[in-house]
Amino acid sequence: MRQFRMSVRRWMIAVAVVALILGIPSMIAERKERFRHRASTLALNPGSGCVSITELLGALKQDSDRSSTTSLRQPPGVAVDVDMDQRRVEYFRQLRMKYEQAARYPWLPVAFYRPCPGS
Repeated sequence: MRQFRMSVRRWMIAVAVVALILGIPSMIAERKERFRHRASTLALNPGSGCVSITELLGALKQDSDRSSTTSLRQPPGVAVDVDMDQRRVEYFRQLRMKYEQAARYPWLPVAFYRPCPGS
């Protein structure tokens, strides 16, 4: 009977299989944590600065209503587009949901970015 020998080729295959067995769970865990971090960042800052002009003008208007000595004047060239702001908020909400799903199922591929409305 012929004796089983571990050749260099067999050792390379064995090492590759062990590396896959040990490496894939850590890669999935890292990917899961990365997507969870992106989703939590979007949850904390849903507009990522996109809605700040409308909020800022609203806050300035409230302040000017309190002190009637100053009046709020919209700076020239700054148009407040509430519909665009709502589309951006919806865009970032969908982006957050996409990353939450990617964190739940990190082995699945993630869809590409679609451009932010208005940019």
